[in-house]
Amino acid sequence: MEPDSFIRVRFFLYIICLSKINYYLCLCKNTNKMANRRRNPNPIDYRWWVSDTEVRSCSLEAQGLLATLMCFMADTPVYGTLITKAKIYMLEDIPALVGKTLDEIKGPFNELRRSQLIQVNEHHVFYSPKMVHDLNVRMKRSISGSKGGNPRLKDDSVYYTKKGRKLEDNQLRAFNVFWKEFAYHKGKSEAADSWLDIHEQYVIEETLFKKIINGATKEAAGRNELIDKGHTPKMAQGWLSSRRWEDYE
Repeated sequence: MEPDSFIRVRFFLYIICLSKINYYLCLCKNTNKMANRRRNPNPIDYRWWVSDTEVRSCSLEAQGLLATLMCFMADTPVYGTLITKAKIYMLEDIPALVGKTLDEIKGPFNELRRSQLIQVNEHHVFYSPKMVHDLNVRMKRSISGSKGGNPRLKDDSVYYTKKGRKLEDNQLRAFNVFWKEFAYHKGKSEAADSWLDIHEQYVIEETLFKKIINGATKEAAGRNELIDKGHTPKMAQGWLSSRRWEDYE
């Protein structure tokens, strides 16, 4: 029979082994969680959530629906959209995601649509503008970081609008000229959507481009006077959508 002291030592070593195994299992589990978090970052920025006027103006039902949909959209193949490999989710498909009836979610969902917290793109896909914007920012930072963080090495060949559309090549270069001349740098991603809308409707050829740039330059020149009179300047998105360059022809 083994002495009591030896039994106690063996038992103590056994506990230590179990503790180490448990530690490594927990470490692996936490590592996997961190990897998943890097792949699918938290879709809800709490600072944005508590400070955004559109979110705060929504009912609690609409806020709850938005939070649920954003969590779902964080795991879809196209981040920030209601689209999976199997289907594009339409309004009638959403109740199955949130465990409610269509009548129960119609009101809150329409609230989110009116507040533009949920929008629909040209392919009839529902998406979160906030999540698409955040993805655009992360992609730019990732590209910059992979090139050493030098701003001169950033890839500016593609710009994603607020609706997730691509602005590239000649149209991106033309838009950048407009953005510089307009000189009121607020709402760039929304303005990029308006620029694409104009291009799709009229095709921005050289003559129209010159008119837009001429109008943007004159708008920028008179902006300080407008502000001094107590008026609010027009942002680029609305200026383009309203074809305000025609005011200067």
